[in-house]
Amino acid sequence: MKSLLLLTFTFSLLLSQTFVYECQDKKHFTKETSASQTATASFVIELKNDKAWLFTDTISTALEQVPSASGTKYEKEGIRFFTKGYEAMLDTPEGKYRNCTNNRYKAIWEDSKLRGNDFRATGNEPGWYLEIGQGGKKTLLVMDYGQEKYELQLPKPFTSQRSTRYRIKGFVNILIEGKKCSDSMTGKAFESKVTVKLNGKTYHGCGKALH
Repeated sequence: MKSLLLLTFTFSLLLSQTFVYECQDKKHFTKETSASQTATASFVIELKNDKAWLFTDTISTALEQVPSASGTKYEKEGIRFFTKGYEAMLDTPEGKYRNCTNNRYKAIWEDSKLRGNDFRATGNEPGWYLEIGQGGKKTLLVMDYGQEKYELQLPKPFTSQRSTRYRIKGFVNILIEGKKCSDSMTGKAFESKVTVKLNGKTYHGCGKALH
């Protein structure tokens, strides 16, 4: 089947690393936040091609790595990002981010978005995930805790007011429904219910648009 390629996929092949840092930062306290409450600021770092791409609500730029006595430091025009171990800090013209740690769960979804995907879904028992980009032309399907990995070029989907269905006859059927869905392990809420039928097996999970 020309539209199906079995991937030899390992994490060592990834050319970038993505982090979603959440920081305890007084700068981001609102007027409604009392002194006893905790306010959280966040920013995204993508390490790619020896640079640290920084994304905040107002900044999108590439920082260059510079010498550091300890840890790893990136800088550019008054912006300074430093990381050591599990913690990081960021200085920008707008203020300082301190006590920052990576949210690994959010980083997985942000990484998928930065790699150009439009939709991502995941399910449990057995674990699987689906990434759809370019209207289905660039799709990654990883099943059974990574034992089966496929790169697909899906045909044009069948769409209705509340659902989208991708189908390769005799092989895979992917149904995305606009129904509220809760992850069976984490309890996290999603906007879409996703059903994947692959080689006679049915998998259930949840997903959301990445843009």
